[in-house]
Amino acid sequence: MAHINLDTKAIQDDMMLTGKRYIKFLKSGAFLEENPEWPFDVVKMHDIMHDFALHLSGYEFLTLVNSDNSDISHQTSKSFSYLGSKKARHLFVRGTIKPTSFSNVGKLPTCHVKRVPQNVILDLIKQLKVVKALYLSDCNLEELPEDIGKLIHLRTLDLSANQKLRPIPETIGELYNLQFLFLEDLGYFFNPSLLPETLGKLINLQELKEFPVVIGKSKLGGERFLPNWLTSLSYLKELRLFDNEGSLSTPSLGKLPSLEKLYIEYFPVLKYIGRGFIGLEDNTTNKQVSVIFPKLLLLELSNCGMLEEWEDIKAEDEDTIIVMSKLKCLRIIRCDNLKVLPHRLIRKATSLEELTFPDGEL
Repeated sequence: MAHINLDTKAIQDDMMLTGKRYIKFLKSGAFLEENPEWPFDVVKMHDIMHDFALHLSGYEFLTLVNSDNSDISHQTSKSFSYLGSKKARHLFVRGTIKPTSFSNVGKLPTCHVKRVPQNVILDLIKQLKVVKALYLSDCNLEELPEDIGKLIHLRTLDLSANQKLRPIPETIGELYNLQFLFLEDLGYFFNPSLLPETLGKLINLQELKEFPVVIGKSKLGGERFLPNWLTSLSYLKELRLFDNEGSLSTPSLGKLPSLEKLYIEYFPVLKYIGRGFIGLEDNTTNKQVSVIFPKLLLLELSNCGMLEEWEDIKAEDEDTIIVMSKLKCLRIIRCDNLKVLPHRLIRKATSLEELTFPDGEL
């Protein structure tokens, strides 16, 4: 998997157009090629470049893929015996495979499986001993085993695109080294109450994406909306929230001491953001100096088409609140009904460099 950072400051173009130019350049140099497995415009690493990269890596990567989901166990007898060697460190498997094929994976630090049957995955988790990155996206998972808590070396866990997943075991809270947890696209009917409170024990968690949210009475902040354990994640640096409707209570996100990036996306019924969003009660005046969002650098609010009001702080609060003092970028995107920003609150963001608000008044 490759990641390219687009220099959008140096290139004054739409990010999509910039990305297309990068891809065209990489295709011209035989780095990328069209992927014939997909009916639409998708590229993959060129076979020549793949073989060259594999050679340079000393064959640390083992990839077993079958596009038609047929059984690939016949490919694996020799390949998986190779996993017992010191060279093999990364495994990618996509397709149907027998559980017994994973007998030599105990020392793998990275394992990525996709569209692999659930019984195979459950057996795989029991085999892994020192894995640091485990990607289980798009595997049609319905459950995780209690043994997930034994993977104490795990830094990254990807459970995305498993729309039947119910619920997540409490033993996940034993992954005290976990830094990145991906929960994207768990399905419209996934209920955040299925997430155990033991997630609050993940004190080293730095990125939680995307956290499914349920809200009540079309309010954010006035009626709180996230579980209490969230504020225990003192090292959390990035948080992505998306709406799933309903009701749930929460503490203020402003209390997260290390949060640097906050994305609030796709809240179709959200109409109002209250002072509770930053930790202030709606009808009270703050009497003590409060530091809110102390490290926040980026705040993005997008695709909230019903949002009409973002409540400002009171004039008497300005001298007792230090809020978003390090914020550099504020983006309000596709929130057509929001016409006015909370000016007192924005003035407190003294480091602000970029403000995007195309649908309203600055």
